[in-house]
Amino acid sequence: MPQISKGERAVITARIPIPYDRKLREWKDATGETRNDLIERLVREFLDTNDPASHAGQEELPLQKTA
Repeated sequence: MPQISKGERAVITARIPIPYDRKLREWKDATGETRNDLIERLVREFLDTNDPASHAGQEELPLQKTA
């Protein structure tokens, strides 16, 4: 059965410690969610809730307002 296209995608590669790889495989076996889908979901959720611009190396200075 052909898979439905999820649109354009970029390939990313990450190296993780072996114990986390084992847990990732256990998660896949327990839930049926593919490793790729899990990682894609986690990255998307992280980026949807974190603004990269807010981590651009500059922080807002606490300024007092005068009357």
